[in-house]
Amino acid sequence: MKNTVHILLLLLLSIGIGSTACRKKSKNTFSPPAGGGGGTVSPPAIEMGDFVPLGGTSALSSNSVFIVQASGDSTLNGMKFIVPSNAFAGTKGFQVAYAPVTKNNVGPNFNPITPVIRVETNLLYSDSLISVEIPVSVPSGHFAMGFLFNEATGKLEGMPLEGLDSNKVTISTRHFATSSVSGPNAGKAFNTNNRAYFLLASIEESKLASQPVIETGFKVGKDNFEFPNYGSFIEPGGHCTGQCLAAMWYYYEKKLIGAPDLYNQFQMVDKIWQDNPKGYRFSSAVHKDIDWSLFAQSLFADLPISDLNTLRCFAFSMLATGEPQEVGLYSSSGGHSIIAYRVNWGSGEIFVSDPNFPGEVRSIAYNQAAGKFTPYNGAQSAEDDPTLYPKIKYFGKSACYDWKKIGERWKEAEADNAGGNYFPEYYFEYKLPNGLWAKLGEDISVDADTIRIRGAFVSGAVSEYFPRATLFTSNGDPIITVSLKDEFRLDLEPGLNMMGFYFSGVPKGKTGSEYIDFKWNIIRNQIPVTIEDNSALFGSAPMAEFALWVKHNGKLPVSQCRFEWDFGNGVKKIVQGDTAVKHMYTANGSYEVKVKIYQTGQTQILAEANHTVVIGDNNSFLLNGTLVSLGGNIAVGTYIQNMDLTACTVTDPQKGTMNVTFKGKLPGTYVLSESGDASMSYMIGAQTSPEIMWVAQSGTISVLSYGAQGGRITGTFSGTVTGVDYTTDPPTELSGTITNGKFSVYRSPDQ
Repeated sequence: MKNTVHILLLLLLSIGIGSTACRKKSKNTFSPPAGGGGGTVSPPAIEMGDFVPLGGTSALSSNSVFIVQASGDSTLNGMKFIVPSNAFAGTKGFQVAYAPVTKNNVGPNFNPITPVIRVETNLLYSDSLISVEIPVSVPSGHFAMGFLFNEATGKLEGMPLEGLDSNKVTISTRHFATSSVSGPNAGKAFNTNNRAYFLLASIEESKLASQPVIETGFKVGKDNFEFPNYGSFIEPGGHCTGQCLAAMWYYYEKKLIGAPDLYNQFQMVDKIWQDNPKGYRFSSAVHKDIDWSLFAQSLFADLPISDLNTLRCFAFSMLATGEPQEVGLYSSSGGHSIIAYRVNWGSGEIFVSDPNFPGEVRSIAYNQAAGKFTPYNGAQSAEDDPTLYPKIKYFGKSACYDWKKIGERWKEAEADNAGGNYFPEYYFEYKLPNGLWAKLGEDISVDADTIRIRGAFVSGAVSEYFPRATLFTSNGDPIITVSLKDEFRLDLEPGLNMMGFYFSGVPKGKTGSEYIDFKWNIIRNQIPVTIEDNSALFGSAPMAEFALWVKHNGKLPVSQCRFEWDFGNGVKKIVQGDTAVKHMYTANGSYEVKVKIYQTGQTQILAEANHTVVIGDNNSFLLNGTLVSLGGNIAVGTYIQNMDLTACTVTDPQKGTMNVTFKGKLPGTYVLSESGDASMSYMIGAQTSPEIMWVAQSGTISVLSYGAQGGRITGTFSGTVTGVDYTTDPPTELSGTITNGKFSVYRSPDQ
């Protein structure tokens, strides 16, 4: 079937190109938007004049050739857009315009040889590469290639080169949508259609060859992923292209605007390559999104581009943009992708980052005498046999791939859902003491030395992919590999157990188990602890020998622990390998003491406890949990406080009961004197209203409980009371509940 040919004819009248009636006086300069950060350049790489449309809207469809015929403009006359079969469905609107380059901010080694070409279309991405053949006179001794210009960032990026001679240059792209692909305004259309800006530029071949080393900011061991490309459940043959594009996307869209290095950023333990599900699943999802059935055919097609010109593509694009480029490799057994980040023209090397060898500096060698690349020694994945790749292609950056889609995949990864619905959904369960099963969270506590675990699956039956899990210690050492079709037992150490769970399964039609996910879980084998203190707790401050210690059930590995004490008065202390501690309080008061216990070298809490201590003197007591001091060493004092006394009730006018704790007393009974200055009394109501007072003129404090000598004594006051109404005659009966009233204590000398 022959391609359909569409011819766009632009009749330029004599007033057309040179007349101010067809263009505005102001220049159409695209400066990068404010706030773009490191992802933009200012001034933009190129500045341009006003666009001249080449006719109206035309139709573009698969298996067709669109030809521009511009009468009076020899530069673009005969430019072709060649669309292969099955590139996209339906017919797309298509408009072409051009504008002169008014300023070149790249430098003298970047020589624009065409105006800026603008294509506007409602086509976003083609399933195959669209070829653009541009008739142009390439200066003698120059190398030329195409560059996309992103008006949102002000940056250039190289385009794959299909053909080059002195009269025309053929470039490739899958999209005409630089306005919505990359940069701070990605996804925001500047009009109803997508649009792309591109041009051809040249450089003297001798000047390109004279560059000793052409560097980009990309570095192996910093800007690539740290894990090898072993493939995954959704891409069992490897995800090299996805891993390269994911790293390049992060570098362009995140690193250049201040994000940290990618290498090891999301990994916790170096010894476990699986320990980066965010990056690994992200890479696999990006690879999965590519429709290889059509794209690969055009991507690795035999093109009339010499190896020397391919080397020049890498060198020129790096020189013009300062950014890494994607490399496509091909052999009879399949393809592979790597990242080019440096060209050493003198040694004839392109330095590359290979996802199969993440920490290794590697290179593609160009044999200058033979004028050909030495086949690259690689593999489709890190576990495949070595393969020599004789075909080495320049792919550039976003011209071949859906850059916006990669950004959407990154948002999934940031939300801890890398890969979205591509991967089987699962979780782990553990068995409770009552025999029921509960979801294994990221941090759980159990009171057992062993637990039983099993896999649970949200999507897909267990029998579909024979899932299994490999468990790792926090140091990265494997413990056991088990099938998740059945439950298994996990032995726990006392305290904190940090376990890594690597989850894998067998894809349909395959035999090997492939990566699905990795999770860290903390399982705490509970160690109940309390804080105790010595009898000096209730002596007078300052106290030089005040002692505290941790009491436990024998599971606490004391010699391997550090105890972080907080004494409640702004003083903290760390004790290694000892449950006891001493502290001096310099003032009376009630203090909340806390201790957090860690295993040495760990940051997760192993156990913790709180404890209240009260420092007072012999003229102090606890009233409903509040420390009350009568002051100094005086034997008699008065304390009055507004407080809720709902716990203090009077149900009989002759009796009242109040729990009082005195400090520094030995067990015994203490008699209140009958004098007026030694009594307990209750008052109901506010002072501004009539008061009813029960005055205990005699009574006793009976000891109910006590500690060691000098320790706590809890007593109950009980005595004969007399009711007095200061405004009326005493009532014959009194009863009620004391709330929000005043309670006063008069303490007599010790009897």
